Amino acid sequence: MKKDTSSEMEAIRDGDYIDPAKKIILGLQHMFTMFGATVLVPIITGLNISVTLFMAGCGTLLFYVISKRKVPAFLGSSFAFIAPMLVVADKFGLPYACGGIVVAGFLYLILSGLVSVFGVKKILTFFPPVVTGPIIIVIGLKLAPVAIDMATGNWGLALTGFVVVTVVSIYAKGFFKVLPVLTGIFVGYLVAIMIGAVDFTPIAQAKWIGWPEFTVAKFNW
Repeated sequence: MKKDTSSEMEAIRDGDYIDPAKKIILGLQHMFTMFGATVLVPIITGLNISVTLFMAGCGTLLFYVISKRKVPAFLGSSFAFIAPMLVVADKFGLPYACGGIVVAGFLYLILSGLVSVFGVKKILTFFPPVVTGPIIIVIGLKLAPVAIDMATGNWGLALTGFVVVTVVSIYAKGFFKVLPVLTGIFVGYLVAIMIGAVDFTPIAQAKWIGWPEFTVAKFNW
């Protein structure tokens, strides 16, 4: 009898039918997946990490309410704004780069209104895959040097995480198959501890509770 593996290959699209324990595990994976990208953007641009995480949480909760709990998405940092932010911050200062973020936010509101009025299908006619695909590829290629630079310190550890994620994504079975990122983090971190690449001193010395240091946005017309 041929085994039906279609259920193992399909994405989980409805969380209402998942056990609470599995929901927690998937939530942890989602958190770790977003955390690297969300923190990397402020590290590159000079923004405050605490402020970035705080506003990402506020935006996610607001989106969760507006979408009526139908879209389990996280609104984190966008890599699309890194290049212009670096240029503005270098020439005018970080407050003016934050001003650019505010303006971009208003433009997003205008575009979301247009999408609501004309519908998603009408808007997508102006942005087919042949347009959006290369944009995503360019963003990834632009950030590739950052990943290579971070892996340069320990290629063995980086390749370990890469191999684990790849193997789990391709060869794992059942629920375990949808946990490549969480598995890669667990194995990679375990290996890092074994080789002495993890230092908990900064965590012990850091303030665990504090108020984010907000930067007041400035504008120059």
